[in-house]
Amino acid sequence: MSILSLRAPTENDAEALSRLFLDETVGKTYMVPDFASPAEALVLAKKVIALSGQDGRFVRGVYLDGELIGLVNDVGIDKSSVELGWAILSEHHGKGFGTAAARLAAKELFSLGFEEIRAGAFENNTASRRVMEKLGMERTGTETVTYRGTVHECVTYSLGKEKFNG
Repeated sequence: MSILSLRAPTENDAEALSRLFLDETVGKTYMVPDFASPAEALVLAKKVIALSGQDGRFVRGVYLDGELIGLVNDVGIDKSSVELGWAILSEHHGKGFGTAAARLAAKELFSLGFEEIRAGAFENNTASRRVMEKLGMERTGTETVTYRGTVHECVTYSLGKEKFNG
């Protein structure tokens, strides 16, 4: 049986994390820059790894049997709430790993004292929307975002600590 876990990524995960950033399917919905080369993705991976060690940040690698297959990270944090983003390598899509990772992250964040978790997704990103709904998040609205030169409608969701069934 496979084991899914979250932990702060280390330098040993830089190549795997850069592979996640270069995954074309991931790049359509998880906001990463267009990279001119794999070396640029590696630079970003190392920056993300460095962020994972900073106070006030939530950056966790998603590991399947010890191998990094994704990332869950804060997009914004204030005193009582955090906005999360997540990405899973496309070869692992459709297997429930995104939902499991988001659930583990929510459990950890609520245990750290956060009262609310927020997230958003492009309106046509049904997989991320499904993750939010399975987590018990409720739709809170829409916003317009420009990503890679294209305007996208995004849906926003929220989950309060009192409603989390994790």
